[in-house]
Amino acid sequence: MTKKHSLFIFLTSMLVLGCGGGGRQYWLYPEPHLPPAEEAVFVAYESHRVVAIDGDETASRCWGQVVDEPQAYRRNDLVCRLHLQPGPHTVTFEGRFALRERNNVDFTAEPGKAYGLDWSDCVTPPGGYQQTCRVNVVEVGG
Repeated sequence: MTKKHSLFIFLTSMLVLGCGGGGRQYWLYPEPHLPPAEEAVFVAYESHRVVAIDGDETASRCWGQVVDEPQAYRRNDLVCRLHLQPGPHTVTFEGRFALRERNNVDFTAEPGKAYGLDWSDCVTPPGGYQQTCRVNVVEVGG
């Protein structure tokens, strides 16, 4: 095994271990809880602006958000893991800037996998304030 290969295995192991600990955990389905290999997880940070999954409000659960709370006092680095049953789901999120419109993205969760939002292709029109982005649900590492 090469030194480069060993380093890759070490870093991957640390990522997997890091995904399992810390942060907040919420189950969006009734007990009994499924074993990890049989459920899916939606991984979110406050900056992802996830409001709800399948109509179940998540923002205040994860971050205890108060609308008028100054952003400087928020924990943008805290991960929230929302445990889901496999199957179709809808994620509701807010736009990032002035309008704060709510948008939905549908996805199908598979057992044993973790998902999150991917904000890409963001564009701000010349002289504009409202940035538009393509937002998709993608598989993430934990």
